[in-house]
Amino acid sequence: QADSYISAKLTQAAASAGEESCPSDVAAWLEVLLVFGKAVSKKGQDLLIDPCSVIGQLEWHSPGLLYLSRVDASAGPFTVRTMLFVDLSGELSRLNNQEDGKGSVWSGSVTDEDDEWDGPFTIEFWRDFGSYNRVADSLSCFLLDTISKAAAHNQLTHNNTCIIVKTI
Repeated sequence: QADSYISAKLTQAAASAGEESCPSDVAAWLEVLLVFGKAVSKKGQDLLIDPCSVIGQLEWHSPGLLYLSRVDASAGPFTVRTMLFVDLSGELSRLNNQEDGKGSVWSGSVTDEDDEWDGPFTIEFWRDFGSYNRVADSLSCFLLDTISKAAAHNQLTHNNTCIIVKTI
């Protein structure tokens, strides 16, 4: 019954981003994290993926974009909000003359000095105002690269609560 609940929540999250469903790798990773009650972060750094927020903060999402996390951090006299999100439609990639961007992972940030601080953080917002960049071709590529780097630098998450993927 938990699987059907999670599937329904993931479908609801995709719908709040204007899509019928999440790309299969996004759905699979989020389901694993939700089933095991885990989030993804790097030791000493802020949250990278918060699956509970993905399904619980539906107002974060905007047409074509599924937000994986939002982190606010102090940067001197102002606050920086950094967001990690998936380009569900591939539109953000097309706007940046990048091919095959459906399901790609992006990072973007705004400061509280910006008039657009409260969002919504749409594709048009990022095109017109935001500071953003593509960080991976897919959520799988992003997570496997993050895990690989963490293992290589012995920076696994606190109390070994991460997924460790080894190449055999």
